[in-house]
Amino acid sequence: MDTSTFSNTEQNTTSYEFDNNNIDLSSTIARNISREERAARFGIDCGDSLIWSGATWQPGGEYLKKLVLRNVTSRTLHVKYTLPKTKLFFMEFPVKTALSPGMAMTVDVRFRPIRHEEFDDEIEFICEHGTFSIPVQARLAELKVSLTQEVSFGIVTVN
Repeated sequence: MDTSTFSNTEQNTTSYEFDNNNIDLSSTIARNISREERAARFGIDCGDSLIWSGATWQPGGEYLKKLVLRNVTSRTLHVKYTLPKTKLFFMEFPVKTALSPGMAMTVDVRFRPIRHEEFDDEIEFICEHGTFSIPVQARLAELKVSLTQEVSFGIVTVN
């Protein structure tokens, strides 16, 4: 089967095969692309990332976020995803799903932290038009203080 490979600083080359169809998708993984570009290029509309903010999670808990993928083309798309590599983000076992035009599927992503530190991973989605990834991240709370250069109290009496 003839395949093409693209190179770009934002993309890595990976090969995948769809089950039962013998379709070899030797293509690039699109990372850091906008929602509009993803919809135009792959026919899938979904959020840009899943982020657990620092004040919303603690080690030992389980936290759920949902990622909704919608087919924005006029034909049926077949989509499959890969599990995150980090063992702290959990998902159901990936199966190939057919999305009719306008239909959506919801993917549940669970985060089960064991340490209080930042985590970065990604979910790769494989479809007929190529592969794209959605980052999943857990962030720590940040303390920020901002001060003005000078403070004016106006005219006041001093001791």
